[in-house]
Amino acid sequence: MSEEPHEPLASQKTRMGGFAIHRLPRPKANEILYVHSLSVEALKQFVSKAKRCSTDDAPTEAHAVYGASGSPELSARLFASFTAYIAETFQGRGTQGLYSRGSNLGLIMNRDSIGSRVLIFNGDVATLGRELLDGNIVPADVKGIWGTESDLVARLGELSKNSRYPRTEPRLRGIAFEARLFEGIAPADVSHVYVENRLDEEAMAAASELELLCDKRGEVGQT
Repeated sequence: MSEEPHEPLASQKTRMGGFAIHRLPRPKANEILYVHSLSVEALKQFVSKAKRCSTDDAPTEAHAVYGASGSPELSARLFASFTAYIAETFQGRGTQGLYSRGSNLGLIMNRDSIGSRVLIFNGDVATLGRELLDGNIVPADVKGIWGTESDLVARLGELSKNSRYPRTEPRLRGIAFEARLFEGIAPADVSHVYVENRLDEEAMAAASELELLCDKRGEVGQT
């Protein structure tokens, strides 16, 4: 599987000529790529309801992470979870392979739409929570970061660098950052649908329905 050229995400839609894409675009040095993985059935539900939220499989662990990051009140809020990639953590074929073995389907977030509504953690929230509750890390090792995209890229770059040997805290724990968009995903928050298998007719049909929904609202083409 070939990799996408090192090109601004803002030009991806024009170059690829479609709402559904079949390779994850590599983020540039000043960009964050947000990917929300989901099943075909979940995509169909998103089209039907025009809203997409996640749930915590480990709510106790999530509450511990919110508390450690200084925002315990966030436990009560709806959210959608996605993976946040910067250039340093996007591993080309390796990243593509993770999605090929998983859902094969993802929503690529519209960075301008979600803006500063995103909170990014220095690892998977459930894993961070377990490490906290087991006493393997302390609250200062958990980071929840708000900010502009340029601020976030700089902070994520620091945390990624700290995860290399010799490791220093705070750092990226694991292989990817988890981002949370509070109040969930709306159609305006989506720039593309990633469908790894272009021959998956069911997934492509659902992606087309979402594109039509966005087009009716004047939301297609925003990046």
